[in-house]
Amino acid sequence: MIRDRFVEPTGDAGFDQVISAYYDVVQSGKSFGSSPAGQDIQNELNNAITAVLLGDKTTEQALADAQQAAQRAYDNATAN
Repeated sequence: MIRDRFVEPTGDAGFDQVISAYYDVVQSGKSFGSSPAGQDIQNELNNAITAVLLGDKTTEQALADAQQAAQRAYDNATAN
């Protein structure tokens, strides 16, 4: 309802695509819950996004690196 009422095309195709992608995924979002690794996982995702936006890495490489780091954080948190 909010999207239909308030969101209008900006004229910037890239920005409009980001808004559209947000609304496409918002209903299927997942919580990191109370996992001890939750904050580390969120940080790795943010680092991946930043690396892509700065042009330091491709999307595929940034996400692969984030996945490896997040898995290490999870493994460390659940090792005990």
